[in-house]
Amino acid sequence: MFKVAQDSDAKYFLKKSKVLLYANEAEYSLMIGLAEILKSSAGNPPNPPIFLRCINEQSETTSALIQTRVDNCVVTSATEPELVAFADFYLIKKLPVDGVVGPVAAAQCLAKKLGSGTSRSAQLAMSSKILKLTEVIEPQSAKGELSLAGEKDISIVADWLSEFAAEAVPHDAGNAVRYRSIAEAKINNSEIFLWTIDGVARSVAHVGRPTKNGISVSAVYTPKEFRGQGYASNMVAQVSKRILGAGKEFCVLYTDATNPTSNKIYQNIGYEIIAESAYWILK
Repeated sequence: MFKVAQDSDAKYFLKKSKVLLYANEAEYSLMIGLAEILKSSAGNPPNPPIFLRCINEQSETTSALIQTRVDNCVVTSATEPELVAFADFYLIKKLPVDGVVGPVAAAQCLAKKLGSGTSRSAQLAMSSKILKLTEVIEPQSAKGELSLAGEKDISIVADWLSEFAAEAVPHDAGNAVRYRSIAEAKINNSEIFLWTIDGVARSVAHVGRPTKNGISVSAVYTPKEFRGQGYASNMVAQVSKRILGAGKEFCVLYTDATNPTSNKIYQNIGYEIIAESAYWILK
C-alpha cells in the first residue's frame, strides 16, 4: 500500500526524495535541478510549484513528481498504480497541467490518465535520450574559441534561443519577451557560452540545473548557415571540460532521439546514453 503526499516546499521535497532521486542522479537531474533552483530562490514564484511523492508503509518515497511551471510536470519512474494516484490527485484538486516529462513508460501512462480525466488527448511531442559524460574525448579542432556570454550578447542569445525552440520544441515555443528574459537571467548567472570567431558568435550552449555531482548542458544551437564546421562539438567539449574542472563529476545532456546527427556528435566527445525520456502534451 502507498499514499500520495504533497510537500509544501522544495527543501522538504528534496529531503524526502533524496534516496530515490540520487540513486539515479544523472537520469533525474532535471527534477533535482528544478527543485534545487526553487530551494535557493528568494520570494514566491509566479506559479506555485507542486511537489508530490508516493510513499509506502515504511514512509519511504517510491516515486516523485514536480511541477514548477503552469503547464508541464516532471515525473520519475513509477508503477501504474502510483501514476493513477498522481493523476487522481491532479483531477480531484483540479490542478492545471498541459504536459508530462519523464521516463518513457511513466510519462505515457500519466499523460493518458490525465488526458482521459480531462477529456483531452495525450500526444507524444518529443522523445529524448539522456546522455552523461564523465570524461571528454577531444574532437577535431575547429576555428574559433569559447567565450562566456556577456551583456552585449543578450540580443543574439535571445534570438538563437527562439530559433532553437522553434526547431526543437515548436509546441512549447515562447515569445520574444520570454526569451530575452531567459537570456538576461542566464547571462547574469554566467550560464551561457558562445563559440566565437574573431569575436563574432557562431554557436551557443547553456548550462544550469546543478545537482550535487553534476550539471546540465542544454539548448545547444548553431544557426543553419554555420553548421557542419565543428563549432558545436568543440564548444560542448570545452564547456564540459570546464564543468568537470570545476569539481563536478559529470555533465548531463538531453538530445532529440530522432536526430542521429546530434546524438553521434555528443557520443563522439564522450557522452553516453543512460536513459530515454518522453514529453507528452495534452490537447
